[in-house]
Amino acid sequence: YIENELFYDEMLKGPFKSWKHKHVFEELNSASTLIKDEISFSSWINIKKLNEFIVNKVKKSFDYRSMILEHDLKNKIDNNNENYVLMTGATGAIGQSLMSYLNSIGYKIIFLKYSKSSVNAPVIEEYVLVALAFVGLDKSISLL
Repeated sequence: YIENELFYDEMLKGPFKSWKHKHVFEELNSASTLIKDEISFSSWINIKKLNEFIVNKVKKSFDYRSMILEHDLKNKIDNNNENYVLMTGATGAIGQSLMSYLNSIGYKIIFLKYSKSSVNAPVIEEYVLVALAFVGLDKSISLL
């Protein structure tokens, strides 16, 4: 760790044989900073196609993170938003993206997580209405 310059993390246990990630911050001017990620890894099985697949997935993940960060910084707002949103389905693909977006514009999010084996739509709907009234939520989003 070097303050305002870089930090480094290393996987101790996980799906890769080794994973090292260096986060480098380079000040371009008083209003801009370049963020660079330097990654080195090795997989348990060294097969060219597997390594290419992993590199492609990691690149897509970091491209997505970069896009979200750029969006959030360009659309910076006063995050003193006191609005609460209750979400169902927040762990699905659409819900995760929507939750990230709402979070980035300052909404406080409460989400219901349920087991598919115990889904009973009228009960969930009742619960949502009770939660809206009880907590004073402003909105509810259901992605069931």
